[in-house]
Amino acid sequence: MRRTGMLLAMTACVAVVSGCGAMPKACTEIGYVNTLTLEVAGAGAAAVDDLEWCVTGECAADALTEARGLGGGRWEVQTFAQTPHALTVVAVDASGAEIARVDVAVSWTGTDAPNGPGCDNASEAPTVTVPLP
Repeated sequence: MRRTGMLLAMTACVAVVSGCGAMPKACTEIGYVNTLTLEVAGAGAAAVDDLEWCVTGECAADALTEARGLGGGRWEVQTFAQTPHALTVVAVDASGAEIARVDVAVSWTGTDAPNGPGCDNASEAPTVTVPLP
């Protein structure tokens, strides 16, 4: 009887240990965002009331989040797990008229934070200047 109990306990331990190896990796963050700061510069910068930004011609709200004004000509945009290397930034005035449409390049750097090795990377990029006429 004692051997049977010991055998069952050992079998349970082996099952638990081997089961852990087969389980999928659990990542720490789901739904994190990648943030980019845009700095609007030039003669038309003072008239900018809003920014739209597009990736490969797509400016749809479901593809990207809206730009958020930080003041002083700086805007923050966020993507959900996207790291586009080229953006088209559309500056508009208070009436909604387009002031300028500018193509800019973005250099993203991936980090393991917050997800850790083996999970999707969060990315960051240096501030991108958007030159307006």
